[in-house]
Amino acid sequence: MSRFDFSCQESPRRDLRFGVVDGRPAITVVTNEESWGACVCNPSGKCIRFIALDHCSHIVKKGTTSDLESLCDGLLEVKDEQLCLLELKEKREGYIPKAVCQLENTIRLMREEGLLDGSGRFARCRDRRAYVCNRRKRKVKTPTNEHRERIAKASKGFRLHLGWEISL
Repeated sequence: MSRFDFSCQESPRRDLRFGVVDGRPAITVVTNEESWGACVCNPSGKCIRFIALDHCSHIVKKGTTSDLESLCDGLLEVKDEQLCLLELKEKREGYIPKAVCQLENTIRLMREEGLLDGSGRFARCRDRRAYVCNRRKRKVKTPTNEHRERIAKASKGFRLHLGWEISL
């Protein structure tokens, strides 16, 4: 049994455009765009499921009794096609290294739980992305080679993206 708790998954949606709002846990919405931590663009109306991870999956670090693992805010899944991990930030500067660490750790834990390989829940998703989104910095930034390499090494298949907009 996985240590990830997927009870914070929303019903699938086909909206052409919606937002992900950081909270306890993160949620998706179609109104109040100024609060969106990320904007999901879905021009072909794919069936997308959002699953909040942070504040839902309380995974205790090995060797401790109460220290929790740091997880990304959530994920977007297009069944058997795409898997997008999301870390939402609001700081103006210095947020990328911590966000990349949270994404790396989530990927590591998902791999340890067998969710990405074999018959795991997300194994058939070949388009794998890791997003650092910031509602205060909506312009697209290019990830540094160091950050790309860290995600590539940790994930064996995820591509790192920085920016507010997620196109599926």
